[in-house]
Amino acid sequence: MENVPFIDLGPWVDVVRGNPTVIPDAIDQRFYKLLDTCEFLGGGLTTRRLEAKLAAHLNVHNVVTCANGTDALQLALRACGVERGSRVAMPNLTFWATYEAIVNVGATPVLIDIDPDDRQMSFDEFKQAHNEKRFDAAILVHLYGWCSARLTEFRTFCRERRITLIEDGAQAFGVQVDGQSVFADADVATLSFHPAKVLGGIGDGGAVLTKTARVADRVRALANHGRVSSAGHEHATVGWNSRLDAIQATWLLRALDVVDEVIDARRRLETHYETVLRSNADREVSRLGDSSSTTSNGYMITIYNGYVAAAAVVNRLGAQGIEARRIYPHTIAEQARGAIEFGPLTHSRALMPYVISLPLYYGMTPEMVERCVKAYVEAVK
Repeated sequence: MENVPFIDLGPWVDVVRGNPTVIPDAIDQRFYKLLDTCEFLGGGLTTRRLEAKLAAHLNVHNVVTCANGTDALQLALRACGVERGSRVAMPNLTFWATYEAIVNVGATPVLIDIDPDDRQMSFDEFKQAHNEKRFDAAILVHLYGWCSARLTEFRTFCRERRITLIEDGAQAFGVQVDGQSVFADADVATLSFHPAKVLGGIGDGGAVLTKTARVADRVRALANHGRVSSAGHEHATVGWNSRLDAIQATWLLRALDVVDEVIDARRRLETHYETVLRSNADREVSRLGDSSSTTSNGYMITIYNGYVAAAAVVNRLGAQGIEARRIYPHTIAEQARGAIEFGPLTHSRALMPYVISLPLYYGMTPEMVERCVKAYVEAVK
């Protein structure tokens, strides 16, 4: 029986690339055009076209692209005035880059526990932490392909108290809240175009989304060595080189043409996973899921059982040719130094030993989903 990888990028590449003999404006021809125009570093018109197309697609005011998703977080933090001495709240359950970005700008992370229901940062803990620790900014991570059920409350609370709220949307492209893009009402948010993301590039890439032109201008300057203008050599501040190149921009422009149909396919696979899980698993197995107002993007299928160690389940599935993963086997508190931990972080610490992610990618078949679920159920018995 054929193995099931955790992710296979081949089908995504095929659908973006298209057939040059059938589609006159296919990706191959766009790449050749770049060689003719020599539009390479900085991206020029191609990058600006991508930024405008992303803004329209996501219903946001300003998009500034950059070299990767981690840089996007650091650019957003610095553009919003976060610096040495600042305190920045973040969830204890997330990818290391969230913590890393805060530390790299000289600020101090304040770790907040997760909500036991939606597994995003706890709003109640967040409010209490601010009352006691008084942080200046926060990074709210839209984890696993959905977002907090209390997203509106986070935004309102931060605006009323002038807390800079940056939404880490690396896993959230295509997520919707009440039928609108999750980013539509975000003050500042970030994207990653890592190849494994829903809108993946053929290398690294990222973007900062913001409501205000002032923040966008600041991000653009910081990402280009702090230059006042891209054409000159006058520098207003110390930035670094974090420009998205035209090759990535060209790929992503074409990818935007097909990403909605890809997201729809991923959502159908996610729904099939849920159906098969309900018919095969006992009541002690649950899929981590989104709230009723949120439409996920089909990014990840993540399962919690609460009684069989995830490491053992991953090994058992691997022996059957199914590549499952523990995406975040350790919380940030278990790895970080110098962070402020708010409270015992009970829910995030208790969750991670029993959580695994099963394969979910564009191009999977329903039969592959059924095989993964049945193998998982056997593995936890």
